[in-house]
Amino acid sequence: MKLAEDIFLSLQWEWPTTWKPSIFVRFFWCNLCCKWCDSLYAVNNPESIVDISLKEVVEQIRKLKCKHVVFTWWEPTLFEDTIAEIQFMLWDWYTYEIETNWSNPIKNTYQNINISPKLSNSWNKKYPFRALENIAFWRTEWSGVCFKFVAKDSKDFDEIKQFITENTIPESFVYIMPEWITNESQINKEVLSFCIDNEYRYCQRMHIILFGNKKWV
Repeated sequence: MKLAEDIFLSLQWEWPTTWKPSIFVRFFWCNLCCKWCDSLYAVNNPESIVDISLKEVVEQIRKLKCKHVVFTWWEPTLFEDTIAEIQFMLWDWYTYEIETNWSNPIKNTYQNINISPKLSNSWNKKYPFRALENIAFWRTEWSGVCFKFVAKDSKDFDEIKQFITENTIPESFVYIMPEWITNESQINKEVLSFCIDNEYRYCQRMHIILFGNKKWV
């Protein structure tokens, strides 16, 4: 299989599990292309792509001595069969988290399902939302589901609210992340006010604030 980079251990810097020690497995391939994607370096620098066997993936995860695995960008739902094999080989010693754009059905079991629907500000065309087709109880608080929307200013807010209404997403599931990858961009008072007014959660990229736009942190 191909990964966008080496498997590494860090903290989760986004989502509800922020600050949780996690092993990151970043797959190489996506069915979308966002203008602000933070993994395009793998396309522009093919030497960064890691060609690795399933056995090697499992061995590297075990060596890192952490019990929480994050399957992440590019789009991990394109690799659900591979993820199922990884989970089977690791048995029940680990918990799992997936980060998805909601375009493909989720087949496996995850403690956290982090969904980032791509709106018009990503430059993607509108696409069907299918990730939760097999999860009938996802609107319950204990389902582990959350939604993150990337926003820059008021031009994005109406679209986000319309999306939330159309898909009957509980406000407590909603996280709003400031757009772009500079330290300054993550302190966005307009987005913060939008969150306060609508009871959404403000979600900064903590690794950007602490380290800047770097890999493997």
